[in-house]
Amino acid sequence: MKLGRALVQTIRHFFPNFNDWLKQFPDNRFKPFIIYDKVFLLWWGIGLYLFQLGSRRQLDFELDARGTKVLHNLNRLAQTDQETRPVHKTLHHYLGRCGGDAAAAAVAGLRTHMLRRLMRMKALDAGRLQGRLLIAADATGHVAFNQPHCSRCLIQRHEHHTVYLHQVLEIKLLGPGGMALPMASDFLESTGDNAALSAEARKQDCELKALSRLVPRLRHDYPQVRLCLAGDALYLCGRTLQLAKDYRLS
Repeated sequence: MKLGRALVQTIRHFFPNFNDWLKQFPDNRFKPFIIYDKVFLLWWGIGLYLFQLGSRRQLDFELDARGTKVLHNLNRLAQTDQETRPVHKTLHHYLGRCGGDAAAAAVAGLRTHMLRRLMRMKALDAGRLQGRLLIAADATGHVAFNQPHCSRCLIQRHEHHTVYLHQVLEIKLLGPGGMALPMASDFLESTGDNAALSAEARKQDCELKALSRLVPRLRHDYPQVRLCLAGDALYLCGRTLQLAKDYRLS
């Protein structure tokens, strides 16, 4: 109960418009059959990460509403009046009908709204470097396959097997207290232009191209924020330095 109360207070203090932002998510379900409000379902899904559950199925067991305050606290968070708790397949059904591009845009918009709010209330100012917020760029693995997934997979050939990868370039804001808050992301993709390169060279080629796509979108979302871009040795090149100069990231 105390944890639920603390969570509600934290959300209302830092993100008072959070539910309004969730309402911007698409909903392509058949309306006459809808039982659960989409904001309630999204909070149900967020609980998967808030409580570090291993899989979506664990929502049915670890957050069972019987004899607990789970349903009460979910209603408080979502500002709804649901009478029962859904099962994880209900969440899967909703998310599966959100629509790919529209859902991705909604998630990116939610991320931007949250960071703008933290910046406006100066909650991240303790992490500034010479008056600028420090951001870091790096690529990370997303999914891997033993067989070709699509024509844009990154390919890593080993002695006895080949791995087909999808990786993503992330720009994160380095806040106080060791926080790393995601700001923007873009997938690394193999193209015909880099097919002849080695696996490592292809990955680096894709990473720098993704950065060139990502930085303009980042500056569009945060046009006035003073930012300083950091990265590993891969980014220490003329291409990155020019990007930093053109988009005021230094």
